[in-house]
Formats: sequence, structure tokens, C-alpha cells
Amino acid sequence: ADEKGKTHWAIKAEASSTYARGWGPEQATGAPDTPRAGDIPTAWASLTPDGQAEWLLLEYEPPIKPKAIHVYETFNPGALSKVTFFGPDRNEVEVWKGKDPSDPGIGMGVSNIPVDQAKVTFPVRRVKLYLDSPRIRGWNEIDAVGLVDQSGKLHWATKAEASSTYAARGSQDAEPALDRPASIPSTGKALKPNDTIRPGDVLQAEWQEQWWAARVVAVQPDGRVKVHYIGWEDSWDEVVPRSRLQHDGDAAAKARASKSAASRSTPPEVKIPKRAVTLSHVADSSTDKRSLGGSGHAVRFERPDDKKHVFAVQIYASRYGYPQAPNEDFHVYLLDQEMKVIKDYVCPYGAIERTGQMRWYTLKLPPTEAPRQFHVALSFNPHRTKGIYLGVDKGVEQSHSYVGVPGDAFEPVGEAYDWMVRALLTADPDSAKELTGGVAAAPATPPKPEPNNGIHAASQSDQGQKEDTAPLAD
Repeated sequence: ADEKGKTHWAIKAEASSTYARGWGPEQATGAPDTPRAGDIPTAWASLTPDGQAEWLLLEYEPPIKPKAIHVYETFNPGALSKVTFFGPDRNEVEVWKGKDPSDPGIGMGVSNIPVDQAKVTFPVRRVKLYLDSPRIRGWNEIDAVGLVDQSGKLHWATKAEASSTYAARGSQDAEPALDRPASIPSTGKALKPNDTIRPGDVLQAEWQEQWWAARVVAVQPDGRVKVHYIGWEDSWDEVVPRSRLQHDGDAAAKARASKSAASRSTPPEVKIPKRAVTLSHVADSSTDKRSLGGSGHAVRFERPDDKKHVFAVQIYASRYGYPQAPNEDFHVYLLDQEMKVIKDYVCPYGAIERTGQMRWYTLKLPPTEAPRQFHVALSFNPHRTKGIYLGVDKGVEQSHSYVGVPGDAFEPVGEAYDWMVRALLTADPDSAKELTGGVAAAPATPPKPEPNNGIHAASQSDQGQKEDTAPLAD
């Protein structure tokens, strides 16, 4: 913030292209735009989750004299350890060092860092945040950093650089390496504090509550171990405590055996009832596909008079990310003409195969009566380590497709294309029993109300207009 209290936000970042890359440092410029806690590409993330200490360097234009810093942490908060400003002589001035005010358990938060006015007698243009990333497990993502000026107004960064970025691994839509091994069964043979291990030893390492084949790279003086996950890129190497290691001399062989598991499955045959009708705007196949981080897909349909019950949805899709599917569901929604939810169904992520090949999947729904005009929406909640590509047909004359998720505004796609989604309808709900094959969807369980922890990011309507009114972690 400047001497008048105005907060300035970063509006530009150093990047290799003219658009904002998912998880690039440029995502930390400007006002907050990450809608909720989670691994979402509208925030900056480092290349590896816990591989090293990280830093984020931000620039503000024009320079201001701040009285506080607001750091918007949207995934695994709590890693902030130090803040420095750069003076007129280009030397760093430490203005804060200590424990991050945001608790790691809150999901997302805004850390309020006061600035010692005696230390900062100059207008500030460059600010550097230091993160003790290995201390807080997982990616520690930052959405925005505001400087609070003397009048209380926030200013956002205009440029950003970082020690590393997940964007360097390529586009979030990049096809995953299909020969990466999957996780392996746990041996339960914990590595004891006095057990001798040497570089080159093969064992199991725990990551994301699963066990993976790993090779010892080095043993640190404090007893921690740097490991390389066999079959994965070096950027996944990390230093772990012994509590995350287990003995397994056969781990490498188990990893090799897991590589081709995804390619051995045969798509099940699907038989559709003769009296059913299939509503579709798209062709049978396509080479185009997309995955939407932080959003979802929807397609508009109009049913015939005599076919009122939707009993299945077909999607042209393929899963990406870790070879082993996450233990979670994706959502299939039936929406009315105004895009209000009629029914919410869930399907297991593992129903969509990770083979690198797009194909049609049939998702069986309990027969549900639909209005004349209705929509089918899908929410996959994708991020770096898991997601589902949905096919795109660019050969349509008119688009019937939207982006968004229930609860937020849906927007028409900006081009003439349609998501590759079909709806199956019947006049007689009992005839839906004749559908064979496919994946059964189940009604979603309504979430339990959660207590309001009082921490949230600024809405886009507040960005750059006034000081954010979200409660801060002091």
C-alpha cells in the first residue's frame, strides 16, 4: 500500500508467453481470482511440492510506501517464512520473519504481515516472499499479494517471478507420460531410525497416502532421505523423513509391472434399448479435447414430446494424471432450462480409463424426467495430478455448449464448438433396465454444512477498488 493507503496489485508477470499459464508466477499478479481453496491453476505453484525452499518476487507500479502486506494463500497455506523489500540501492531489507499467520489446516487464508515503518522509509517497488515449502506438505499456492498503503487501500503486483513454477512442466492439458508406474501395495515394513540405507537402495516411499517405488539418492546429515521415484521425472525427487519409507527390495519390479496395466483393459460392450433416443450435436470421434481447471462443462438439449426420461449420459473422454485413479467421484448434473439443478449424480473417477485414448463412456443414471429444454453438466475438479479430458467437436455449425459449474454463472463457449456429450432418453422408465454395460452413477450425497472460518478471498467486484474486507490471519 502507498502513503495514502491505496493497495496496488500486480497486473503483469514475467512469462514465456502472452497469456497466463496455469500455476505460473503471473497468476500471483493482479487481484485474487481463485474462487475456492484447492489445487487450482489460477494461483502460482512451484515446480515440486516439497523439493526445496521457494521464493516469489513481485513488482508494483507505481512504487508505494506500504504499512502491511496481504498474502492470499489458496492451497496448503502456512509455508510463508520471510518477507523482504528491495531498497533504492537494490539491496534486500528484511521486514518480517517468523511463522506464517495462516494455519495449514484452514484450506485457504489471507496472511496479514505488518510492515515496520522504521525499517521502510522508501517507496517499495519489489517485494520478495520466502516459503519453507518442505515444512508444509504439498504445493503451497499463492493467488495474489497486496500491499496496503497508508490510507488502507490495496495495491496488486504488476509483475512476478519465482524460484520455480509448475507451469514449466508444460500446459495443464499436456498428455501425461503413459509409462509412469502406478503406486504399489504397502509392505508394512517400516524403515527404522537405525536401519542402514545407502544411495542406490530401492524401497517404498509414501506420497499422497499411497506407496511408490523409489531409489535412494542421498542420506542427509539429519537422517532425512532424498529419493527418486522410479519411472518418474527427476523434478519429482524430494527429501523425506524416514517415517515415509518402507523396506521393499522388489519395489522396482512391482513398478515395472504396473506400467502396462492401464492398456490391458477392453472397453465393455454397451447395448442401448431399442425404444430409446439419443440426443447429440456432435460427431462420433474427435482429436480435440480440453480439461477445465476450476470450471466445468455443460451442453443444452431439447427433448422430443414422447421421450421424457433421461436414463444415461455418454461422454467422449479420457483420464490423465497419476496412473492410479483418485479415490473420488466426478459429478453429472441434470439442469433445467435456467441451468438450475434437477438432479446431481456422481461417478467414480476410476470409471474413466487412463490409456491416452479418447472413447465414449456410458454413464447410467436413474431415469429422471427432464423438461423440454434441459442441460447436462459435468464437473471433474481437475488439477495437476488428476483430471478428465472431454472431447471437443469443432465441426458444428452452432454451439450448444457452456463453461461453468452449478452455483456459479454459466457462460457460452467463445467459439463454434460443442462438448462431446450425448443424452439418452426413453418414454418408459422401465425400459432403461434394458441398457447393458456402462457405468452406474449414484445420487450425490448433499454435503454437510461446514462452520464458517471467516477466511475468504476478495471477490472480483472488489478487486482494485477498495481494501479487502476479508478477515485476516494476524
